[in-house]
Amino acid sequence: MATINIHKAKDGNLSYRVRIQRKGHPVQTATFSTLKEARKWATMIEGQIIEGRHFPTRKPKHTLAELLARYVEEIMPRKTPETQLSHHSVIVFWRERLGHKLLKDVTTADVLEHIHTLKEKAPATIHKYLSVLSHAINTGFVHMDG
Repeated sequence: MATINIHKAKDGNLSYRVRIQRKGHPVQTATFSTLKEARKWATMIEGQIIEGRHFPTRKPKHTLAELLARYVEEIMPRKTPETQLSHHSVIVFWRERLGHKLLKDVTTADVLEHIHTLKEKAPATIHKYLSVLSHAINTGFVHMDG
């Protein structure tokens, strides 16, 4: 459903802000100088969404490797030197095995498949591998744009 709001600038100029919100799709917005252009764009985008042809201009493109690199850069320095040393091998493990995948494509099955390769390790070690990955993902989604 499209909503068009009129905004009046201090100099008196009008602009028309269109906001399209459909369940299961990201909100789309655009601003136009005429109401006619705003309505035309709203109709076009809504039609594309309904037909399944609309692909938002911003798509998530970040890989797990990018997220882990950012985690190492921004979060790891806050940890004690001992923890940094202990978690370094965990970061390398996940980067080598799943780093190539887009964040949106990393599944529970992927994680479990690689965790099973650690079956000879102590349960505490396996827990560490899972918690470091979980912490990286949870903090990364707050800090990564797009």
